[in-house]
Amino acid sequence: MAWQIFVHSVRQVFGNLEGALRVSAALTIVQAVITLALGQFVLGDPVSLQTRMLEGNFDWASYVIVLVMQLLLGLWIAVGWHRYVLTNEVPGLVPRLHLDRVMGYFGKSVLIGLFLLPLLMFGSLVVAMFVAPLFRGQIEAQPFLHLLAMGLLIYVPVATVALRLSTALPGVALKAGVSVFAGWQATVGQTGVMLGLVLLSVVGWLVLGLPSMFVFAPGSVVGLIWQFVTQWVGVMVGASILTTLYGHYVEGRPLV
Repeated sequence: MAWQIFVHSVRQVFGNLEGALRVSAALTIVQAVITLALGQFVLGDPVSLQTRMLEGNFDWASYVIVLVMQLLLGLWIAVGWHRYVLTNEVPGLVPRLHLDRVMGYFGKSVLIGLFLLPLLMFGSLVVAMFVAPLFRGQIEAQPFLHLLAMGLLIYVPVATVALRLSTALPGVALKAGVSVFAGWQATVGQTGVMLGLVLLSVVGWLVLGLPSMFVFAPGSVVGLIWQFVTQWVGVMVGASILTTLYGHYVEGRPLV
Protein backbone atom coordinates (compact mmCIF):
# COMPACT_ATOMS: atom_id res chain seq x y z
CA MET A 1 0.00 0.00 0.00
CA ALA A 2 2.86 2.41 0.81
CA TRP A 3 4.33 1.94 -2.67
CA GLN A 4 0.91 2.42 -4.26
CA ILE A 5 0.35 5.67 -2.37
CA PHE A 6 3.85 6.91 -3.16
CA VAL A 7 3.54 6.19 -6.89
CA HIS A 8 0.04 7.71 -6.94
CA SER A 9 1.41 10.88 -5.34
CA VAL A 10 4.27 11.17 -7.83
CA ARG A 11 1.87 10.65 -10.73
CA GLN A 12 -0.45 13.23 -9.21
CA VAL A 13 2.29 15.81 -9.76
CA PHE A 14 3.94 14.72 -13.01
CA GLY A 15 0.80 13.31 -14.60
CA ASN A 16 -0.83 16.70 -14.09
CA LEU A 17 2.24 18.84 -14.62
CA GLU A 18 0.31 21.82 -16.05
CA GLY A 19 -1.82 22.06 -12.92
CA ALA A 20 1.19 21.56 -10.65
CA LEU A 21 3.05 24.38 -12.39
CA ARG A 22 0.05 26.70 -12.29
CA VAL A 23 -0.17 26.17 -8.54
CA SER A 24 3.53 26.43 -7.79
CA ALA A 25 5.68 27.88 -10.59
CA ALA A 26 5.26 31.60 -9.91
CA LEU A 27 5.62 31.21 -6.13
CA THR A 28 8.65 28.94 -6.54
CA ILE A 29 10.30 31.54 -8.78
CA VAL A 30 9.66 34.16 -6.08
CA GLN A 31 11.27 31.83 -3.54
CA ALA A 32 14.30 31.42 -5.79
CA VAL A 33 14.67 35.17 -6.37
CA ILE A 34 14.46 35.93 -2.66
CA THR A 35 16.96 33.20 -1.83
CA LEU A 36 19.46 34.39 -4.44
CA ALA A 37 18.98 38.04 -3.50
CA LEU A 38 19.28 37.67 0.27
CA GLY A 39 20.54 34.17 0.92
CA GLN A 40 24.20 34.39 0.02
CA PHE A 41 24.71 31.46 2.37
CA VAL A 42 23.43 29.08 -0.34
CA LEU A 43 26.36 29.95 -2.57
CA GLY A 44 29.01 28.33 -0.42
CA ASP A 45 29.86 24.80 0.58
CA PRO A 46 28.77 23.55 4.04
CA VAL A 47 32.30 23.79 5.48
CA SER A 48 32.75 27.44 4.52
CA LEU A 49 29.27 28.30 5.79
CA GLN A 50 30.02 26.68 9.14
CA THR A 51 33.29 28.61 9.32
CA ARG A 52 31.48 31.90 8.66
CA MET A 53 28.99 31.09 11.42
CA LEU A 54 31.76 30.37 13.91
CA GLU A 55 33.64 33.52 12.93
CA GLY A 56 30.54 35.69 13.28
CA ASN A 57 30.45 36.61 9.58
CA PHE A 58 27.15 34.91 8.81
CA ASP A 59 24.24 37.09 7.62
CA TRP A 60 21.62 35.91 10.10
CA ALA A 61 19.11 38.64 9.19
CA SER A 62 19.00 37.54 5.55
CA TYR A 63 18.89 33.92 6.66
CA VAL A 64 15.80 34.51 8.81
CA ILE A 65 14.06 36.53 6.08
CA VAL A 66 14.67 33.76 3.55
CA LEU A 67 13.42 31.08 5.94
CA VAL A 68 10.23 33.00 6.77
CA MET A 69 9.48 33.76 3.11
CA GLN A 70 10.17 30.18 2.07
CA LEU A 71 7.86 28.94 4.83
CA LEU A 72 4.98 31.27 3.90
CA LEU A 73 5.29 30.64 0.17
CA GLY A 74 5.64 26.89 0.76
CA LEU A 75 2.43 26.86 2.83
CA TRP A 76 0.68 28.90 0.14
CA ILE A 77 1.72 26.30 -2.45
CA ALA A 78 0.67 23.37 -0.25
CA VAL A 79 -2.76 24.85 0.50
CA GLY A 80 -3.26 25.70 -3.17
CA TRP A 81 -2.32 22.18 -4.26
CA HIS A 82 -4.57 20.48 -1.71
CA ARG A 83 -7.50 22.63 -2.83
CA TYR A 84 -6.70 22.09 -6.52
CA VAL A 85 -6.66 18.30 -6.19
CA LEU A 86 -9.46 17.84 -3.67
CA THR A 87 -11.90 20.56 -4.78
CA ASN A 88 -10.72 21.28 -8.34
CA GLU A 89 -10.05 24.94 -7.45
CA VAL A 90 -8.22 26.03 -10.59
CA PRO A 91 -5.59 28.74 -9.96
CA GLY A 92 -4.77 31.70 -12.13
CA LEU A 93 -1.20 32.94 -12.42
CA VAL A 94 -0.83 32.02 -8.76
CA PRO A 95 -3.18 30.04 -6.51
CA ARG A 96 -5.67 32.12 -4.61
CA LEU A 97 -4.32 33.16 -1.22
CA HIS A 98 -6.67 31.76 1.43
CA LEU A 99 -4.86 33.51 4.26
CA ASP A 100 -7.09 32.02 6.96
CA ARG A 101 -6.41 28.50 5.64
CA VAL A 102 -2.66 29.19 5.33
CA MET A 103 -2.53 30.42 8.92
CA GLY A 104 -4.67 27.50 10.07
CA TYR A 105 -2.31 25.14 8.26
CA PHE A 106 0.63 26.79 9.97
CA GLY A 107 -1.03 26.64 13.38
CA LYS A 108 -1.92 22.94 13.08
CA SER A 109 1.62 22.21 11.86
CA VAL A 110 3.05 23.92 14.95
CA LEU A 111 0.73 21.87 17.18
CA ILE A 112 1.88 18.68 15.49
CA GLY A 113 5.47 19.76 16.07
CA LEU A 114 4.75 20.30 19.76
CA PHE A 115 3.18 16.84 20.03
CA LEU A 116 6.29 15.35 18.42
CA LEU A 117 8.72 17.15 20.72
CA PRO A 118 8.50 14.64 23.62
CA LEU A 119 9.02 11.75 21.19
CA LEU A 120 12.02 13.53 19.70
CA MET A 121 13.48 14.19 23.14
CA PHE A 122 12.93 10.57 24.19
CA GLY A 123 14.60 9.26 21.04
CA SER A 124 17.55 11.59 21.53
CA LEU A 125 17.88 10.42 25.14
CA VAL A 126 17.89 6.78 24.07
CA VAL A 127 20.57 7.47 21.48
CA ALA A 128 22.67 9.44 23.95
CA MET A 129 22.45 6.77 26.67
CA PHE A 130 22.59 3.52 24.75
CA VAL A 131 23.77 4.15 21.18
CA ALA A 132 26.36 6.92 21.40
CA PRO A 133 28.57 4.91 23.81
CA LEU A 134 28.83 2.18 21.17
CA PHE A 135 30.45 4.68 18.83
CA ARG A 136 32.70 6.31 21.41
CA GLY A 137 35.99 7.11 19.74
CA GLN A 138 34.61 6.02 16.37
CA ILE A 139 32.27 8.88 15.47
CA GLU A 140 34.91 10.70 13.44
CA ALA A 141 36.13 7.46 11.85
CA GLN A 142 32.65 6.09 11.09
CA PRO A 143 30.26 9.07 10.95
CA PHE A 144 27.93 7.28 8.53
CA LEU A 145 27.13 4.49 11.00
CA HIS A 146 26.45 7.04 13.73
CA LEU A 147 24.14 9.06 11.48
CA LEU A 148 22.40 5.88 10.32
CA ALA A 149 21.71 4.84 13.90
CA MET A 150 20.36 8.30 14.74
CA GLY A 151 18.16 8.26 11.66
CA LEU A 152 16.70 4.83 12.37
CA LEU A 153 16.11 5.48 16.06
CA ILE A 154 15.01 9.12 15.93
CA TYR A 155 14.03 10.39 12.49
CA VAL A 156 12.11 7.39 11.15
CA PRO A 157 9.83 6.87 14.20
CA VAL A 158 9.19 10.60 14.61
CA ALA A 159 8.51 11.07 10.89
CA THR A 160 6.11 8.10 10.91
CA VAL A 161 4.08 9.59 13.76
CA ALA A 162 4.27 13.00 12.09
CA LEU A 163 2.87 11.60 8.85
CA ARG A 164 -0.12 10.06 10.60
CA LEU A 165 -0.87 13.34 12.36
CA SER A 166 -0.24 15.40 9.21
CA THR A 167 -2.86 13.44 7.28
CA ALA A 168 -5.35 15.99 8.67
CA LEU A 169 -3.56 18.99 7.12
CA PRO A 170 -5.21 18.87 3.66
CA GLY A 171 -8.55 19.10 5.47
CA VAL A 172 -7.29 22.22 7.25
CA ALA A 173 -6.56 23.67 3.80
CA LEU A 174 -10.21 23.16 2.86
CA LYS A 175 -12.14 24.33 5.92
CA ALA A 176 -11.91 25.47 9.52
CA GLY A 177 -12.58 23.27 12.52
CA VAL A 178 -10.62 20.18 11.45
CA SER A 179 -9.23 18.42 14.53
CA VAL A 180 -5.46 18.05 14.73
CA PHE A 181 -6.10 14.37 15.55
CA ALA A 182 -8.39 13.74 12.57
CA GLY A 183 -5.55 12.21 10.56
CA TRP A 184 -4.43 10.06 13.47
CA GLN A 185 -7.94 8.69 13.97
CA ALA A 186 -8.40 8.02 10.25
CA THR A 187 -5.14 6.08 9.95
CA VAL A 188 -5.56 3.69 12.88
CA GLY A 189 -3.87 0.42 11.95
CA GLN A 190 -1.93 2.05 9.10
CA THR A 191 1.36 2.75 10.90
CA GLY A 192 3.16 0.24 8.69
CA VAL A 193 1.98 2.11 5.60
CA MET A 194 3.23 5.39 7.07
CA LEU A 195 6.59 3.83 7.90
CA GLY A 196 6.88 2.59 4.33
CA LEU A 197 6.08 6.05 2.98
CA VAL A 198 8.73 7.62 5.21
CA LEU A 199 11.37 5.16 3.99
CA LEU A 200 10.37 5.63 0.34
CA SER A 201 10.50 9.41 0.75
CA VAL A 202 13.96 9.23 2.31
CA VAL A 203 15.24 7.05 -0.53
CA GLY A 204 13.69 9.38 -3.11
CA TRP A 205 15.22 12.44 -1.46
CA LEU A 206 18.67 10.78 -1.32
CA VAL A 207 18.47 9.88 -5.02
CA LEU A 208 17.56 13.47 -5.92
CA GLY A 209 20.45 14.74 -3.80
CA LEU A 210 23.13 12.56 -5.39
CA PRO A 211 23.93 15.00 -8.25
CA SER A 212 24.45 17.83 -5.74
CA MET A 213 26.87 15.68 -3.74
CA PHE A 214 28.86 14.06 -6.54
CA VAL A 215 28.22 15.88 -9.84
CA PHE A 216 27.63 19.61 -9.42
CA ALA A 217 30.21 21.90 -7.86
CA PRO A 218 28.98 23.72 -4.71
CA GLY A 219 27.57 27.14 -5.62
CA SER A 220 27.63 26.48 -9.38
CA VAL A 221 24.75 27.76 -11.51
CA VAL A 222 23.75 24.25 -12.55
CA GLY A 223 24.01 23.11 -8.94
CA LEU A 224 21.73 25.93 -7.76
CA ILE A 225 19.19 25.18 -10.50
CA TRP A 226 19.18 21.52 -9.48
CA GLN A 227 18.78 22.54 -5.83
CA PHE A 228 15.66 24.57 -6.65
CA VAL A 229 14.27 21.80 -8.86
CA THR A 230 14.72 19.17 -6.14
CA GLN A 231 13.19 21.53 -3.59
CA TRP A 232 10.15 21.96 -5.86
CA VAL A 233 9.83 18.20 -6.35
CA GLY A 234 10.10 17.64 -2.60
CA VAL A 235 7.40 20.20 -1.78
CA MET A 236 4.99 19.03 -4.47
CA VAL A 237 5.38 15.28 -3.91
CA GLY A 238 5.24 15.78 -0.14
CA ALA A 239 2.02 17.79 -0.48
CA SER A 240 0.65 15.14 -2.83
CA ILE A 241 1.37 12.35 -0.34
CA LEU A 242 -0.66 14.21 2.28
CA THR A 243 -3.39 14.93 -0.26
CA THR A 244 -3.57 11.25 -1.20
CA LEU A 245 -3.63 10.14 2.45
CA TYR A 246 -6.43 12.59 3.28
CA GLY A 247 -8.45 11.71 0.21
CA HIS A 248 -8.09 7.97 0.77
CA TYR A 249 -8.29 7.57 4.54
CA VAL A 250 -10.45 10.56 5.56
CA GLU A 251 -12.70 11.06 2.53
CA GLY A 252 -12.69 7.42 1.44
CA ARG A 253 -11.56 8.05 -2.14
CA PRO A 254 -10.16 5.07 -4.05
CA LEU A 255 -6.57 5.03 -5.25
CA VAL A 256 -6.69 5.15 -9.03
